[in-house]
Amino acid sequence: EGAVELAKAHLPALKRLHLCENAITRDGIKALASNPYAKQLLFVNLAGNPNLAKIAANIRETFPSAHVIDSGDYE
Repeated sequence: EGAVELAKAHLPALKRLHLCENAITRDGIKALASNPYAKQLLFVNLAGNPNLAKIAANIRETFPSAHVIDSGDYE
């Protein structure tokens, strides 16, 4: 999955992450959250990924410093 590969990247200046309508999975979210730079994110857009709707609250907890837009915010 692309998110797993993205999570391996060295992105010290990353503040905004847009992953709209790309079918990201729970495993992809977990991989991104494991990246040390995930803690510095200020904005995470996951709109258009309805497969994540059931875990939206967990995603917000995963990125506590970020404003998170999930599939429920998209409609």
